[in-house]
Amino acid sequence: MKINKLLNFVIGVNIFLFIGFIAIITWASFMPEQSFSVEKGIGHWSLSFDFSNSASFSALVPFSILQPISETIFSAKTAFLTFYISLGFIYFPLFIYGLLIVQEIVISTIKEESPFNNINAQRIKKIAYLLIGYSLFSDLLINFFMYVFVTNIFLLNISNVSFNGFVIGAVMLLIAHIFRYGSFLQQEHDETI
Repeated sequence: MKINKLLNFVIGVNIFLFIGFIAIITWASFMPEQSFSVEKGIGHWSLSFDFSNSASFSALVPFSILQPISETIFSAKTAFLTFYISLGFIYFPLFIYGLLIVQEIVISTIKEESPFNNINAQRIKKIAYLLIGYSLFSDLLINFFMYVFVTNIFLLNISNVSFNGFVIGAVMLLIAHIFRYGSFLQQEHDETI
């Protein structure tokens, strides 16, 4: 049950971080445009929100998400808020949902003393589909939101698709199949005894 407590702690911390994230974004949305700055780098933008004289909150946004155009064409505040809102509302809910699925797998494994059952195979398949969906669409969605709310220049860049995440998701689908087959073998073994 220590693993279950650890997972509850990690889920709680992530929910707390998500609430803090919402609070910072809400606060930032009421701040004046002068509190935000943008700097064009070699391969990315640096978007910053200075919330005091000595503290700031910043992000590095690659050119594949926010095109390398002149800083005067868009608002630093709008770019900052659009990037963080879209990133936060895509990433946090999927991550917390994935952790809840992992927690269900751990609990069922502890109760049944075997991870090999059809329900766990379906849960692993859900995680795989989450990984594949996140890998394929998360940065493309952020890119789309930047187009709609910031630049009005649409650029669909295939480099926004994470092929590593896609491969990991495909491996997770294979593991789900192995779990399903393990469940079949477990049932066959139990019926012969």
